Amino acid sequence: MAERILADVTQGRAFSEEVQAVSRNGTRINPVTARRGRDPVTRDLIAILSEEDVTAMALLRVRQRHANRLLAGSVAEQSVRLRASEERFSLAAELAAVWEWNIPKDRSHLSPSPSALGYSADKPWAILRDRRALALIAPEARQSLRRAFVENHHVPGDTIDHEIRRLTRDGE
Repeated sequence: MAERILADVTQGRAFSEEVQAVSRNGTRINPVTARRGRDPVTRDLIAILSEEDVTAMALLRVRQRHANRLLAGSVAEQSVRLRASEERFSLAAELAAVWEWNIPKDRSHLSPSPSALGYSADKPWAILRDRRALALIAPEARQSLRRAFVENHHVPGDTIDHEIRRLTRDGE
């Protein structure tokens, strides 16, 4: 290495190399740099060398690269899971319908997902609003809905969150 340093410095090039040095404490990593300079007293050309022990930093870089690979794998796996979840949610949202029913006025509002009940998207929800609200609920779900109303009727203006199976256009 001394010959390469001397050759580079003599030709005015800077020298830089990371060197592994064996010591009583084990193998150490030291970057060595050299450049041409002048002796302040004699004004002769000299080589100015510097080196420092960066073993701890080099080990941290290795650990960081390993952690980055693990993280990249985890991000890729989570991205796949997220895309699958988004697809399931999108499908559920497409098929879901929200029904708001003002009982005293017997007025209903259904979400803009007529395809969930078998109606075409271009037909207005008025078709469903003209029917009585309970007629849209599957017979086996009507009793549980009535129970939910009875149990929660004491708070005017309160909402009831209750899942039911609604009938499709074909009556299913």
